[in-house]
Amino acid sequence: MFLFLVRILGQYRAEVLRYYVREYAVLGIVAILAVAGVLSLFLFLNPERHVHDGYVIGDVSGVLHTSSDTSNRFIVDVRLPDGSSHRLTTRHGTIMGSISDRACLERRRKETSGRVFYSLAPAQKCKGW
Repeated sequence: MFLFLVRILGQYRAEVLRYYVREYAVLGIVAILAVAGVLSLFLFLNPERHVHDGYVIGDVSGVLHTSSDTSNRFIVDVRLPDGSSHRLTTRHGTIMGSISDRACLERRRKETSGRVFYSLAPAQKCKGW
């Protein structure tokens, strides 16, 4: 292959081309794969939308604080009025400051599947707090 390039381009240009291919081939392949991956995420990823259903007050059964050098996280065990229990996490100190023996939860529902899920919300969002 190199002799073919020497005949077409000449000795000097063939050597320069071989140098650049050896030096930057892996970087070029990685860049092409990264661009293809990001484009496929944008083109083919279709996230399921959710609808806000309201706010619910739940009883807190336990709070666990986990922290590391890079993050500060709270894990809250909540029992809903219907009797089901959920484990929710938050990184926001403003939400954790409003949690005592009860917590305000935002209820969300997936549009297509109808699956319900909850997230912690600030106390002022719930009426009757």
